[in-house]
Amino acid sequence: MVIPEGENLPSHAPRCFGCGEHNPCGLGLQAWREGDDIRGRVTFGEHHSGGPMFAHGGAVATALDDCLGFLLYVVQEPAVTAKLEVNYRKPVLLNTEYSLQAWLTGRDGRKVSSAIDMRDGDGEVVAEGTALFVTVAFEHFTKDLPADWRERAEKLGLELPW
Repeated sequence: MVIPEGENLPSHAPRCFGCGEHNPCGLGLQAWREGDDIRGRVTFGEHHSGGPMFAHGGAVATALDDCLGFLLYVVQEPAVTAKLEVNYRKPVLLNTEYSLQAWLTGRDGRKVSSAIDMRDGDGEVVAEGTALFVTVAFEHFTKDLPADWRERAEKLGLELPW
């Protein structure tokens, strides 16, 4: 699927914790393509709290991982995170918008390497990371689901992306 540059990319799944529009506890991350890079924005709410007034480090790592996952629109193959390394540079505040930029750094067979940074409104890097994704067959996401998974999801009112 090719999405026009600058247009918001669809969520990985409707209830994805990072970008799902139907997850009330999610991060609400929005992402778009800019050339071969992915740009995004996220604001951490009170329910993403770690220390007082700060976003939880796990929520920050999730935002980085989720934004990196949008690079798969550039790669045009499904993949999963094999390794994520995060460097926290400054405290990440709640109720403050942050920008993200992710880019590919290499490809070796099924291995897709990437990097990302998250910046505050002054352009200062607050977190950065690198990731290794491994491409998989689409069946990786559906092979272990119960036989009636689609029917069960529909009864719960879940929209499936596949």
